[in-house]
Amino acid sequence: MLQGVIQISDLTGIVCVMHVRGYDIAHGFNMVISPDDRKYRDWLDSGEKTNLGQLSADWRELVLGVGESRVSLGKTTEERWRSEGINEKAFITIGSVIREIKNLCNYSSFDGSDGEKMMYSPKGDWGIAQVSLVANEYYSLKTSGHKDDLRWYMELESNDSTYAKVYAPKNGYSWKLDLGWGEPVVDVNEYEELGDDDDDFYNLQQIQVKYPDRNYDWLLNCDYSIVSPETLPDVVKQLEEAVAEKKKIAFDTETTGLKIRFTSARGDGDHAVGLIFSIAEGQGWFIPTRMNKVRNIWQIDDDTKWSWGLEQDVVRKNFKNILEKGNIIGHNVSFDWKVMWLYGINTNFVDDTMLVAHMGYCNEHRGLSESLKGLTADLLGRNALELKDIAKSGNWSENNFADLPYETVRLYGCADGDDTLSLYNYFVKEHNFEKYGLDKPAYRIEVAFACVAGYQEYYGHHVDITRSEELKSDIENGMSVSENKMQGILGRPCNFKSSAQLQTALYDDLKYPVLKVTAKGGRSTDKGTLGRLADMHDDEDKPLYPLANELLEFRKWAQLKSNFTDVLDKLGTPDGFLFSEVNLPLETGRVSVRNPNYQSYNDTVKQYISPRHGYYMMDFDYSSVEYRILASMSGQENLIKNFRDPDTDYHTYQASRMFGVPYELVTSKLRHQAKGINFGLPYGMGDRSLGARIYGEASAENTRKAMKLRELYFEGQEKVESFFVDKRNSAWQKSYAETNFGRRRYFDKRKEREDGIRREGGNMAIQGTAADVFKLGMVNLFRSLTERGWLGKFLISAFVHDEALYEVSNDIDPMDAMYLVEHSVSIDINHRLPDWAPLYMGGGFGENWYHAKKTEIPIELQYTLMEKYSGQWNGTGPGLTWWDGDIDRLYAWEVEQNNGYYAYRVKKYLEGKGLSGPDKPMDLAGQTVSPQVNTYALDMLKYLAGDGQHYIDKDSRDWVDKDELSAWLSEGAELGDNPVAQMDTAGRVLGLGKSKATDDGLVNPDFTKVSSGSTEDVDISSMTDNSFESKEDLAFAMAKNFGAMLTDGEAYVYLPDSADGNDFLANSQKAGSWESFFMEKINDQNGELSKEGSISYPCMLIFNSGQKKGIKFNLLAGTVIGLQKEFAKRR
Repeated sequence: MLQGVIQISDLTGIVCVMHVRGYDIAHGFNMVISPDDRKYRDWLDSGEKTNLGQLSADWRELVLGVGESRVSLGKTTEERWRSEGINEKAFITIGSVIREIKNLCNYSSFDGSDGEKMMYSPKGDWGIAQVSLVANEYYSLKTSGHKDDLRWYMELESNDSTYAKVYAPKNGYSWKLDLGWGEPVVDVNEYEELGDDDDDFYNLQQIQVKYPDRNYDWLLNCDYSIVSPETLPDVVKQLEEAVAEKKKIAFDTETTGLKIRFTSARGDGDHAVGLIFSIAEGQGWFIPTRMNKVRNIWQIDDDTKWSWGLEQDVVRKNFKNILEKGNIIGHNVSFDWKVMWLYGINTNFVDDTMLVAHMGYCNEHRGLSESLKGLTADLLGRNALELKDIAKSGNWSENNFADLPYETVRLYGCADGDDTLSLYNYFVKEHNFEKYGLDKPAYRIEVAFACVAGYQEYYGHHVDITRSEELKSDIENGMSVSENKMQGILGRPCNFKSSAQLQTALYDDLKYPVLKVTAKGGRSTDKGTLGRLADMHDDEDKPLYPLANELLEFRKWAQLKSNFTDVLDKLGTPDGFLFSEVNLPLETGRVSVRNPNYQSYNDTVKQYISPRHGYYMMDFDYSSVEYRILASMSGQENLIKNFRDPDTDYHTYQASRMFGVPYELVTSKLRHQAKGINFGLPYGMGDRSLGARIYGEASAENTRKAMKLRELYFEGQEKVESFFVDKRNSAWQKSYAETNFGRRRYFDKRKEREDGIRREGGNMAIQGTAADVFKLGMVNLFRSLTERGWLGKFLISAFVHDEALYEVSNDIDPMDAMYLVEHSVSIDINHRLPDWAPLYMGGGFGENWYHAKKTEIPIELQYTLMEKYSGQWNGTGPGLTWWDGDIDRLYAWEVEQNNGYYAYRVKKYLEGKGLSGPDKPMDLAGQTVSPQVNTYALDMLKYLAGDGQHYIDKDSRDWVDKDELSAWLSEGAELGDNPVAQMDTAGRVLGLGKSKATDDGLVNPDFTKVSSGSTEDVDISSMTDNSFESKEDLAFAMAKNFGAMLTDGEAYVYLPDSADGNDFLANSQKAGSWESFFMEKINDQNGELSKEGSISYPCMLIFNSGQKKGIKFNLLAGTVIGLQKEFAKRR
């Protein structure tokens, strides 16, 4: 018995799927057909019209008989049957296909005497088929094709284990077959796809049967082709013409896997098997480069042997100019950039449909797939072949694209290029670029940065694998030390990985405040809660809740162990290379990575991240970039001016400005308070949270203090305040926030609270712009590397927010490397944004990441060194004449230069020539020692007494008085016990005399002038004494902030929409109003109020006019809390 499936499609898609069983008995074919679904039956037979409307057909199965010239149709019951709605054309087509394909099989040489199976592969303009016959009867039939406007797919297979009688149809219909539309063929297996039943992969027709609800008709109508060595020249010519005409060219690659890295060239990793191009919708070329069942473009004849050099030469010769000069679009271009860089081709990607979706359509419509197949299905209505569907195992990871058969490669591969171009055209047609702001710089920056990310992934970073056991030991030791500290704080053993035990330790034993409750009612111990506790400090800037700080440290160690050292062998190569993956940009545009997440490496791990052989390491990051952007975007002139001095500490400056304290006298506590404000206020932190962060706990008193600090912060920075108000209002009104470069973050008002949207609107403006600036810098650097031919020699090994780690070939002079980074990432951007506060970068060199990060060359010194040494690469400067790749010497030289600069700054200061720049002479008498200069002096002295004694070129050192230095060292190298004494010592070794600071009249900082023993008087009492004239004034301010407040035995409720009692009464009748909610809460509490022992508080209403009115209602504390929660939601 033959069994199988027949599927029919028309221009609208699949219209019928039916199961078939029956027999071929030489002179005729009888089969029972049963549609899969009622809608398919209705297509075959629409039934009859009656007075009551259309009456559906009443049959479930029909019998179809195919003779030599006619097809007949009837019921299985053999009863007489007629139907007005029978689809005559469909049944004639089915019968004609079955008979005609059998006629096309030339079996004249077969006598049928021994049951031998014969195989045939008819094909023509109508389609393709594979047939096996035994004794002139169908044993199997697989075919797909079209006739007029109907397209078919049939798959019938003999099943000898099944038998059922099938009679020829009677008392039904009979129609003449439509035959003669094909020509007989003799070739066996000429067309492979419908030929062999592949052991590993399904073909398109089998997939269609497996998923009848999908429609692949669009695939079969496309102009897709696999390029051979003979057709390659013509394809290249057409692509070059597209480049000349500046057309968009869609490009994609197929590979053996996702591990594309520089080690792939040596066989450690994946590689390309084919390239895909499309220059028009419905068209595509697949360029096979290392396929197993398809002839590759380098295979001139059967004797051609593969080599990586041969493959690389053929690809570069034909496609390098096209890909580097053309306007190339892709989907997930960072991956395809890596693939082509294997061939030494730096692809010029100008658009990425995945980023268009991510930053636009899917940014607004969260949860949609951003994959190429998902987007084409959602937006273009195309069902695409999926690799998991092709694999018979259901698990593609067990297979290799290179092993796919010809026709599957053609349909799957070419479709990716076509889909990419069609998707891009869809986005253009639907004005997505304009609608989502993708016509602004942020999108272009992101596309270019995707290639930079691919570059970073391709080369990875290097860990000193020879010390891997030492690294594992250090991490385990770090966990142990941290755990011991926690037990010391707690005073008893505890399993700090147990949430239950941790809750007991934090909240029962140590009485830490509960800041968050979980959905199940537990006291939270998550990272955010611990972070808030860890942020709280006392007057001496010591942690108020030290177990929280240590827990976070412990968890970092534990994370490094589980995500790094425990999987180092799995993630890394035997010689120590790790290839982290850069994720799609976060909502703010920031960079995140995984497998492993090098952004989580602590200082211990960074000491093991070393340059690869023949390279040295350097690290550069922006200084206070978000604060500089805040000053610039808001146009706050005093801040911009302040940031022009690279020495100024932003938090100290703000503390001095807010509290009216001289810069030199800002204490650690004042700086800490200013730092908490700087981190919190601009980004939308409320007064209650700010008070808890700065003063250690959430209370009415601390909230009141925070309210005053808010006033002080924005006093004199009105443009900053106005900037945030505008950005928050805009985010709420537009449902998106935007950066200076046009990156958007969309919000869903149905799911997100208004206060959260407003807060994130302010955050996005600054943090998102900082991300854009960083990426722009990286793009500038990448282009400079390309121009200089330094790709592969100058590596970007890691991105960490506003920091980048580099590995540079020893062939490149370190001063040229520093010059390139400074100009690409900082100076060039400053030129583009001349009205902004300048962006400064700190950076340095080192034998590992830790040293490169730790030893930072001051900004002014960087410029001096670049001017003096850079230009060796093009002959415009000398470079470091001694540089021979000795990293230890480079690091020592860097430290020496830093201390020489510190000496220059100290000497200049003591000589009364100002702190920096060509300042006018200044009188130091009575001046407090500059904390910055004093830090320089101490660092310099410690160096001269330590490592500086062993510096290789110390004898040529010209910035010290060698005799005084020798004498000071022989006397024991005492530093002095106060700033003036320390400055005296510094002046001595610099040849300015033994008491230069004292003689100049410099004085030590006198903090008693700031406060009589406590900074509390400065930052709190002066704020609170005059802030509120009465208890009611304070209550009004608190209630206005929280909606309701319980203080001093009274409850206060704020009514923002009511000016007086009459307004209140009117508004309380309006559904959904705050006043009506308030009345509901009063009614809800009546039952509780009547209970014995309940405690309630008299209530005072505060109207938006400032008028206050006591009412007869008393409120429970729980009612006040409920009002506060609702008020927060409504805000």
